[in-house]
Amino acid sequence: MLVLAENAIGDSGVVALAAAATAGAFPCLTRLLLGNTLFRDAGLLALVAALDAGSLPALRVLDLGKPKQQGVWSEAV
Repeated sequence: MLVLAENAIGDSGVVALAAAATAGAFPCLTRLLLGNTLFRDAGLLALVAALDAGSLPALRVLDLGKPKQQGVWSEAV
């Protein structure tokens, strides 16, 4: 389990996390908690790309929380 919730890592942190996942850093990660990390569309798109690529094969729980600002993620989804 990786808990990053309640840390202001923002888009840059989630993009870095997605890049590490794509590079094979988390093959056994089963739970990823990202609630209230202040990421927006760019972070979400990077994470979705990593998931689509199968970079987190063991992931069973993904908690994104919910955006605190209206319109966040609207372009991405």
